[in-house]
Amino acid sequence: MQLIETAPHEFAAHFLFAAHGLDPFFACDSRIKDGDGSQHAEFEFEGEPWRATLSYRDSGLEHPGEQLPTGTEFRLAEMRKFDLSVESGEDVGGERSFHAHIAPRWKGMRSEGGNEISVPDDLHEGVNLHVQGSNIEFDRYHPLIQHAARAVGINSRYFDELHDFSTILDAERYVRVDKNESGPVHARDGPIELGHLLENDRTGRRKLVQYDSDEHARDRPGYYHTATLGPRRVREAFPSHELPKEVKHYYAQQAVCLDNNRSIAHPKVGSSIKIYRGSRPRRSERGQGSDEMSCGSRCQGDRSGRTRTGSIDERVHRMGRETRYRCPRSGWGRTSAGVRCRR
Repeated sequence: MQLIETAPHEFAAHFLFAAHGLDPFFACDSRIKDGDGSQHAEFEFEGEPWRATLSYRDSGLEHPGEQLPTGTEFRLAEMRKFDLSVESGEDVGGERSFHAHIAPRWKGMRSEGGNEISVPDDLHEGVNLHVQGSNIEFDRYHPLIQHAARAVGINSRYFDELHDFSTILDAERYVRVDKNESGPVHARDGPIELGHLLENDRTGRRKLVQYDSDEHARDRPGYYHTATLGPRRVREAFPSHELPKEVKHYYAQQAVCLDNNRSIAHPKVGSSIKIYRGSRPRRSERGQGSDEMSCGSRCQGDRSGRTRTGSIDERVHRMGRETRYRCPRSGWGRTSAGVRCRR
């Protein structure tokens, strides 16, 4: 079988850590104060240089006072969140980078508006890292967070064990295809339209977007075409898949003005998992094979009623397996030799 090597693009996740309670949050506060507002460091990971910056911002959370509802003393005068920014030292354009917004989690916490913030039933205290990045292999985010934390003076063991409720929200892999060969992908009868799966069924989540001109009204067939399929429908299109997907064909904004010898003048064909707000199963559905599951996987309820979706590493492996591409010229899912694909 002939397959095209894919590259990682966008990634978003909530990484939840609870083994050390709020210790990593307090450690971030201490390091910010030691650095008069920020910390900067460089480190090496798998032979590549990286830069890390720790900073802070307003949290939008209600200050709990001197003691949390859980009984833990809270001696911080200000209620903050922290930002851990990481970028490759070899990427001068800053495209291989990510941000991790570090926020505390405890039972009974509230926003500044007084609304209670939901936390997992079995979570006493912990920290949530909202991770958003691009152009980094998915399985590198977790170890990069550990190395970056160590570099700015925070104990990396705080980020060893991911809580079961850690959730991958978005993860895209793509190939760049010569624009002279990509027409069949976004054609009206092409595989990306998937109209028969989107228009004849009025249940669940679906989305179809077809833009054939850019923001300046310049014609570019296939400029931005996407089809989004939930877990049930994705199996109709790709029987071996179970994660909800967004399949897309799209150009960069400046592609119309570029010479053909520039790779960015050619479109990307990508596939990403898409987990939307509310897609985690309701408590009554956990363990019952609900169609819309956290991380797109079929949850298995254990005897305590908690949702188990497998480790992040297992989910990342499954995403990689489900986002391989075959050459698109002869149609989705069929191999065709001689297609010119650009990275």
